[in-house]
Amino acid sequence: MIPFIYIPSWSQIQEPLELGRFEYSILPDLGDTDLRRYSLNVTGGKQIKSGSIGLGLAYSLNDFTFFNASRTFDKSLYGEIHTISTNIFYKHNVNSSWSLNISVAPTLSSNFKNGLNNEDFVFNTSVTASKRWETDSGFSVLSFGILYGTILGEPQFLPAVSFRKIVNEKWGYHLGIPLTGVHYTIDERHSFLARASFSGLYGNNSENTTFMGIGDFTNTKLSYRGVDLGLEHNYRIQPNLTTVIRIGYVLADRLEVLDEDNNLLYDFEPNNSVYLTMGLKFNLNKKMNENDE
Repeated sequence: MIPFIYIPSWSQIQEPLELGRFEYSILPDLGDTDLRRYSLNVTGGKQIKSGSIGLGLAYSLNDFTFFNASRTFDKSLYGEIHTISTNIFYKHNVNSSWSLNISVAPTLSSNFKNGLNNEDFVFNTSVTASKRWETDSGFSVLSFGILYGTILGEPQFLPAVSFRKIVNEKWGYHLGIPLTGVHYTIDERHSFLARASFSGLYGNNSENTTFMGIGDFTNTKLSYRGVDLGLEHNYRIQPNLTTVIRIGYVLADRLEVLDEDNNLLYDFEPNNSVYLTMGLKFNLNKKMNENDE
């Protein structure tokens, strides 16, 4: 549920160029709630004289089931949150080792119960600078800057600092926000990724909602935040298709309803939960250029 902000591929020496991905995830036990998520991402890019540009589209349906009815308010209004993002990325090569990276992702996140309004929009962006070092068997990249988005459950600024190292054609690792992980490639078909990442959602309820004892509210928000700890296996079944299986554990510390000013109205008090993700990636039958980031 991370907003669709550009995250460079850091296993790219070995991996084919990814054009699209579909995933289905289930978190069966967030307390009295479970979550099923369907997501589709499509990306593309082009090298230009000064660097590279990219465009991506993403859609996700976050389907919550609340098992216990509440007399306080109608929970069903928060059962389905749709998120639609358009991501534009530009990388400017300052010289052979330094680059400037800008990502802008206007996003709609809402249940769309009462049409469309400006509260359904969230603006996600990041601006970073990157320094690259070549090694005998791979490369390293240090990136730093700032991002604005909802990866922690509501819109806010965060520092963006990460270090990525390709050790060789088998091993690579990435330390930073929003993803930290270790990647290992067995052969052309099999690879593994042990990962930790933030998982956030901030969706608008455009329907008027009555909270017993408090009053009537419009444009309330469903806010979710967790830390995703998982192990992912990628299996390349044919040159252009790769299956994804990810199992793990979510440390869910926030599932709340907020008012229009992000004040707390209701706390679902979520539990931590195991999860399972299954997916399919669509690739070009070629590897990414080792000099791309």
